Amino acid sequence: MVRLTRFYTHRQERGISLMFVVVAIFALLGVTALAIDLVTLYVSKSEAQRVADAAALAGAEVLVNGGVTADPTNSAGQWDTACDLATVQAQKIAGRGLIGGVAPTAGQVNVCFGYNGAACSTSCPSTGSAGSGFGVNPEVGVTVDSTALPLFFAKIWGQKTATVSATSFAEGFNPSGTNFPVAAKCVMPWLLANLDPTGGGLIINTSSGQMLKPGPVPSGGIVGEPITMNMRCGANCGTLIAPISSPLSYYPLDLPNPAASGPSCSAGTNYQENIASCNPTPIACGQTVTLDATVVKGAASNQTAVDCLTGISPGNGQDTIDPAFPFAMEAGPNHPLVVSGVISATNVISSSRSVVTIPVYDSGPPGAPVVPGSPVTVIGFVQGFITSATNGDPTIQVLNVSGCGTAARGSSAAPVGSNEASAVPVRLIRQ
Repeated sequence: MVRLTRFYTHRQERGISLMFVVVAIFALLGVTALAIDLVTLYVSKSEAQRVADAAALAGAEVLVNGGVTADPTNSAGQWDTACDLATVQAQKIAGRGLIGGVAPTAGQVNVCFGYNGAACSTSCPSTGSAGSGFGVNPEVGVTVDSTALPLFFAKIWGQKTATVSATSFAEGFNPSGTNFPVAAKCVMPWLLANLDPTGGGLIINTSSGQMLKPGPVPSGGIVGEPITMNMRCGANCGTLIAPISSPLSYYPLDLPNPAASGPSCSAGTNYQENIASCNPTPIACGQTVTLDATVVKGAASNQTAVDCLTGISPGNGQDTIDPAFPFAMEAGPNHPLVVSGVISATNVISSSRSVVTIPVYDSGPPGAPVVPGSPVTVIGFVQGFITSATNGDPTIQVLNVSGCGTAARGSSAAPVGSNEASAVPVRLIRQ
């Protein structure tokens, strides 16, 4: 009787292992479903962050190239136009990104503006303390929302879609008058005298690094001035001539290691290739540079290099710029993105090969400027847009000035902007 009872007891337990396996399979499927959907959302979140970063940087670059960061006197009445341009460009750049395979629309890209860590507002700032406000270090914030992302296994629990969002902030940083050292790559092999050829006087305070001609031309500043640069050499640059105040004088530089690759039209000497291509070696505040005595003034090859840089050759296809502050740049037929079909000619752009960074040296008092020695110390930079060139001497429209004082030139700290082609770097500051 005892054995029979035990037999029936074991028969009632048959199949219990199968039930455990079924439950385990359902649990495993649930975890797998959750994992797949979480990975999908994680990837989409990363894509949204990349889109927001790119859009914020593009918006800040518009403000820098528009001359806003060289306006410490805060010409607030003209900032709205710059902010409108930055908003449009940020939304365009965001619209070229993909989140979950879908590009965000302009309505899903919200842009705001601030300065010095202040609250970001959709309205362009109208106030700010001179020397430290929006007219020196403007910030652009971008929030990107995705479309409804389809979920796969979460539909079991009734969740069919989800959205992701990402926010990024970028800043245009003008270090003039601060103790922060700055550096820039893609620097032109031209050395400028520290002279304002139109308004007279110095551009940069040689001690503090402060801009002495801030703001746009109508308010007495240097930003927006059209200046024809003149190479101050004799028959060749083995003989140098003292700079003059008008036009803006420059001397050729012997910069080592030009870019290994550049536009198909770039060729010739190191000097010519450093004009047509980006030199990857950063030039920093306080660094010494060497003059190039081998350059022949007015040589046709210099003209060819400038034309190659700006896209004038072949044809007349270079980018153009609005002469009024804040400046808007439009793509020309030879712009790389136009040639590749990404954008159309006349589209507003945030960067251009015609935008150049040029080092400045201490040329002494305006009334008695001096010829630079070799090597010579860099005390700042001028950023300009090349509008034309004759015999290799470019005409630029000044976009920005970045000065470095004696403290910054002697600093052992790592320079800001070493990986950028501007001495007014654009950088992500927080997310």
